[in-house]
Amino acid sequence: MLIVTSAQFVSAELIAEFGEIPPAFLPVGNKRLYQHQFRHSNESERRILTLPDNYHLPKYDEQWLLKHRIEVIYLSSKMSLRESLIQCIRKLGDFSENISILHGDTLIEGIDYQLKDIVSIARTDDYYKWAGISKTESKTLFTEAFDAREPGMVVSGYFQFSSIDILLASLESSDSFISALNHYSNTLTLSAIHYPAWLDFGHVHTYFRSKSRITTQRSFNDLDISPRVVKKSSAKSWKMKAEYLWFKSLPEQLSIYTPHVFSFEQKEKSASYEIEYLYMSALNELAVFSELPGVAWQRIMQSCSEFITDARKYTGPESLADSINEFHQAKVFERLKTLRESSTIDPDSDWILNGEKLPSLNSIAEKCNASTRAVTPDDIYISHGDLCFSNILYDFRVQSVRLIDPRGTLDEQTFTPYGDGRYDIAKLYHSVIGRYDFIMAGNYHLDIIGKSSINFRIPHHPVLNNIGEQLMENRAFGYDKEEIIPIMINLFISMLPLHADSETRQIALIANALRLFKEYKDLLK
Repeated sequence: MLIVTSAQFVSAELIAEFGEIPPAFLPVGNKRLYQHQFRHSNESERRILTLPDNYHLPKYDEQWLLKHRIEVIYLSSKMSLRESLIQCIRKLGDFSENISILHGDTLIEGIDYQLKDIVSIARTDDYYKWAGISKTESKTLFTEAFDAREPGMVVSGYFQFSSIDILLASLESSDSFISALNHYSNTLTLSAIHYPAWLDFGHVHTYFRSKSRITTQRSFNDLDISPRVVKKSSAKSWKMKAEYLWFKSLPEQLSIYTPHVFSFEQKEKSASYEIEYLYMSALNELAVFSELPGVAWQRIMQSCSEFITDARKYTGPESLADSINEFHQAKVFERLKTLRESSTIDPDSDWILNGEKLPSLNSIAEKCNASTRAVTPDDIYISHGDLCFSNILYDFRVQSVRLIDPRGTLDEQTFTPYGDGRYDIAKLYHSVIGRYDFIMAGNYHLDIIGKSSINFRIPHHPVLNNIGEQLMENRAFGYDKEEIIPIMINLFISMLPLHADSETRQIALIANALRLFKEYKDLLK
């Protein structure tokens, strides 16, 4: 049996970054931390996740836990770890299994689940109040704290007990979890086992440092992350060059919105560049996994607006207008042609979404293109080109965004920091209103009924709903929703071939494009 203890909320410093969530629900690698924790566990054993009794479990998490046979036990968040374990064990009823415990803010790789009566330890030089160890000639003792002024071995968060009866008696007769460990060890000796692959997510800076060890990247990119630098590589050399040149060509006044960029390397079959690694969360993680209040999101969107306002001060050459118009008009149909050639999806087939008949992807793309006016000189200024949530980091300390992974090009030959600024705004729409990041995280419900019939739902998110309404009602960034919505819908259609690695995700993106068309078709004249 494995119990992941997450019955309290994260610390105040993490609440400021993610809202009031249990530690096992922190975002890590576009998943919840608990998904990584249980992935490393034995699926054949009984697995339990404890949660605060005043935490509302999101529907997606409920379904994921049910699917993977994870039991949820709700406990008072006001109880200590010792008290909550006593109550948890009593709620589990009579059982004779061995019991393992993993702290909810901890991930440890390489655990030997065959070992009995152990306490994991690891080395740290972080100045926090850790539980420590001391050794006598006969046994290891566990202490409430070690001298954090010097590096040392600390209790790292995994425990295994061969006797549930002795564990329960030890917890009931002790005044803390650590003292209960010593009490247990007086009967059945607990061995301290060093697991160096320890990732702690319980504090802000250990969270970001640990998260950097678990990365996500698409199939066409390769990321090599060191403590200070990210090296981004790709066989698409032109794309790496375009991104690098975009960063290097920015005016100094805009460089406050980006990490530092260091070097570019061209090889025979690939290219790479190095960029500063920033210990910040991307907005897609905050949108999907956090519980930030509306006021926090208001400030985040204000910072996005500040970048766009500053970028508009740097207008591009009018000569780009024809190339921009041609690029965007042709792009969606080129992508649909690729989709036809690389999949079984027919862009000319009509669809049924949630029981309602809707036009084909080609037809919707044509309507959206027809509703999108030609670019004007006022629209051409420094543009990120892919301003979606996953490419926007947020620094809560200075309340400002930092941007990564720009486009920097119209095609494989035309490298430019300028573009149609409406597409940056449409990318924000596609994250806020289009909920692209929820689809990428697998947070949706999809039923494929037939070749062209789908039932599709995406989670309700009151805060993002409100932000989306404000974007559309307040002529956000100087543009009416009628100018941005068609571009946003076509973004979802044009990205379909880029997700050929997952047919389910492709269909979900189609369903979402259909959903958006259905909701906003009156805007498409």
